[in-house]
Amino acid sequence: MAISNEAVAIYKKLIEKRWASVMSSVETEVNRCLEWLGSERNEVRRMTALRVIEVLCSNHLVPLHSYLTKFFATLSNPLRDQRSEIRVAAARTLGACMGLIPMSERNVRNPGLNFLYEELQRNFQMASVEGYH
Repeated sequence: MAISNEAVAIYKKLIEKRWASVMSSVETEVNRCLEWLGSERNEVRRMTALRVIEVLCSNHLVPLHSYLTKFFATLSNPLRDQRSEIRVAAARTLGACMGLIPMSERNVRNPGLNFLYEELQRNFQMASVEGYH
């Protein structure tokens, strides 16, 4: 896990510089992260994917707006994961994703806000410890 944390920190520094070669890798990294979150049971890969998406979203990259609905859909399982570290990382990632939505689009019919509301309803119906966190 320490190696993936360092790799994400280095990737964050590269993203902040906004070099063309790094920016061209964003789509590839996003697709890899979505794949890891969707099908992987390897916890290190899932945590790394959450951290990479958080870093990408926190830097407000324009190409990521088209991935927001995919991010919301894939974050539903990590938000209810049994391990608290993954739930916390998923919550931080969700917060970073919500930061991509401009204030002018934060209305009642926004897909991101609808996702949050539906997930809250689903979690309360499950009545589990993971759902309440």
